[in-house]
Amino acid sequence: MKKLLTNSRFIAWAIGLASDRLGNSLYTIVLPLMVYNMTASLSNMAVVSVCQFAPRVFPGIYAGSLVDISDKKIIFFSALIAQLLISFAMAVLYSTAQLSFPLLCLFAALLSVFFEISRTAEMTLIPFMFSEDRTDATTTLASVHTAMFMFGPLLGATMLKYFSYPALLSLNALTYIVPVLANRWTRIPSLHSGEYKSRTFREKLLFTNSSLIEALSTVHNSKPLKLLILFILFIMLATGGLELLIIFYTKNTLHVSDQFASLLYAAGASGMFIGTLLVPAFKKMKRKLFLFITLMMITVGVLMFQLETLPALICAQLLTFTGIFACSVTKDLIIQESAPPAMLGRISGLLRLINSSMISLSTVFLTALSSVISFQQIAVIIIVLVFIALVLSQHSQFSKNNLAEGDYQ
Repeated sequence: MKKLLTNSRFIAWAIGLASDRLGNSLYTIVLPLMVYNMTASLSNMAVVSVCQFAPRVFPGIYAGSLVDISDKKIIFFSALIAQLLISFAMAVLYSTAQLSFPLLCLFAALLSVFFEISRTAEMTLIPFMFSEDRTDATTTLASVHTAMFMFGPLLGATMLKYFSYPALLSLNALTYIVPVLANRWTRIPSLHSGEYKSRTFREKLLFTNSSLIEALSTVHNSKPLKLLILFILFIMLATGGLELLIIFYTKNTLHVSDQFASLLYAAGASGMFIGTLLVPAFKKMKRKLFLFITLMMITVGVLMFQLETLPALICAQLLTFTGIFACSVTKDLIIQESAPPAMLGRISGLLRLINSSMISLSTVFLTALSSVISFQQIAVIIIVLVFIALVLSQHSQFSKNNLAEGDYQ
């Protein structure tokens, strides 16, 4: 860890990532609040949430293969610049009262697509740039990620008192350029395979299709990856749309302000930050026990929401997202350990698209339930799904030794 913190290249990368995630956190706050203030409808909030995650599925299928066979630096920078332009367009059109709800959904979808591409490229660059300290780099950057999602909502809560939604969207746009400027110090490698560099676009597309089939075959023959997918299906169905449901519940039922809603986001991000601090326990604790503890945190957090007091809501949000993000970081590490290095982009892209699909499905699922049953009854269903994920996490394939061996044959 000390070696990383004295590495100027890593520090520059972390600063670029921190800026990007700060903008992401502001956007995450602004978008649902903006939709709520425009429509006051949970259904419309759910539609926008689905537009954020469902469009990741199709490009997500190809993003990993695209990253594996292309110049990773160019892919990474292009995706960041595209997000910058889209965010600025949203800010300008909203401020001039020309941003319709369908257009907002389109922009949300496009931002989601380019985020998926940039995130996939980012995941493949880290093991190459910091190969000797891959685990420490992954967990440290996850801490930076969550610190920004903790600081961002607090900043957003303050800014919402004095600035409009377009101002926060414009700030989000500017943050995308920082990782590009930081390349002077990060010196991001191109990592362009000579085998594919001279191929035509059609040849690359054909290879992308064949490499995708290869990745699917690898997942099919990997017991750890298949079990991980099953785990993702249940835990994401339970929690993928939970934050949106909580925000609508507190706004519509408890009638909290935008500032308190932002504080809820900050509490969730604080929990995520604590979750990253728990991950180094992998070195001392069996993975199955660690997953048991994190899933129990989610269960207790969901139960605490039933108290319906503001302090209880803050504590519940904190505990729930500590467990959720600790599970998320665990999934990333399992992917890195169990996927062949040459296929890391493809495997991570496939699992991320499953993750995104389940967020959309969870959002639709929980929104549909909210129209027919109470929040308390929904909580029971969420706890049952988390319990199923907990049972899966206790399988022997989740032990660190099995995964560390790269059991993908």
